[in-house]
Amino acid sequence: MALSKDNHSPLVSVIIPVFNGKETVCRAVDGVLAQSYREREVIVVDDGSIDSTVEMLRTYGSKIRLVEQKKGGVASARNRGIKFARGEYIAFLDHDDLWIQEKLAIQVETLRRHPTVGLTFSNLEVVKKQGEKLGFTYVPSHLRSAPSLEDLLIKGPRVPVSTVLARREMILKVGGFDAELFTSRGYEDRDFLLRLRELTDFHYLDLCLGSYSYDQGHGLLAIPHLFLFARKYWNYPKLQGDTNGRMRNEFVRQCSRELRWIMRLVLQAEGNRVSMGMLERLNGCHEDFKDLFGDSYTKASNCDSLELSRYELTPAISLLLYLYLCRPDLQVAFPEVRSGDLTKLTDWATALANGVGNDSDKPLLLMYRSELGDV
Repeated sequence: MALSKDNHSPLVSVIIPVFNGKETVCRAVDGVLAQSYREREVIVVDDGSIDSTVEMLRTYGSKIRLVEQKKGGVASARNRGIKFARGEYIAFLDHDDLWIQEKLAIQVETLRRHPTVGLTFSNLEVVKKQGEKLGFTYVPSHLRSAPSLEDLLIKGPRVPVSTVLARREMILKVGGFDAELFTSRGYEDRDFLLRLRELTDFHYLDLCLGSYSYDQGHGLLAIPHLFLFARKYWNYPKLQGDTNGRMRNEFVRQCSRELRWIMRLVLQAEGNRVSMGMLERLNGCHEDFKDLFGDSYTKASNCDSLELSRYELTPAISLLLYLYLCRPDLQVAFPEVRSGDLTKLTDWATALANGVGNDSDKPLLLMYRSELGDV
């Protein structure tokens, strides 16, 4: 992208929230200081770290503005940074993410060229904490476009906040992030973006302008905030005014998909072993959604909860019930499971564990081959 020769170079305020980030925060700060776009200030908000993060950040001296606060969550930390920001534009960067050197220059030029656009964002390469590429990007191919308000509400397109550059006036108009509702990580970004999208257009740059450090723990922390988000937007005027119910059903389906994705992360994090607590938690999440959405939850998502007291829970049965609660296709194919009859479900799983047929969960079921044989 050719950069403008205009002499006006607006100040960009870069806000980096951090909590216990001693392993990565200096890398993030150094990446901002190395930007080819020089009109920037770096505001690092320490959210009550108890490791050596603050001491490390103090070594930067006047190169950054270090703001310290008691633990309040990432939304609170970003809002604190916004209060100190002097720039015409504001960029956000999580402490474990990284930018390429031209990131700010490219995005400032984008906002310069598109005066009606209030926010521009891009893609990120997904990496391990050590920087090793995982072979995919943060924004999948089918979501690589500027989202409409409806997209953000019912499709959940991913806008990585570490790539956002927005006009400060727009951020102030929406009041920043909802730090009272979202007290830890999870859904504070999407809520902020929805409110911002009501006021202004977004612009997507189909470039990877940095890297995103993948952490399974981020997903696990999102579970309670998924329900806070769902409860808040279930009463959203755009959904309430949906006369034919299409958007409301799509919203329900999307919430269910996100729940199941998060609980898959839980399963992976626990080494594919299902505890009673995990099973009760997933089952309880379905119950909570039924309480919130009413009959439309089961109809729109093809998901329901189970009476767990009906089953004798061995490790293999616990896994099967967990998969059942994560997979609408299994609930449709084996409705008798809800009455306590596991015969067809275990036959299906045993066949896969013995190498018959194909299924996305076949590798997982192979791990339980001997235990399924005892069912």
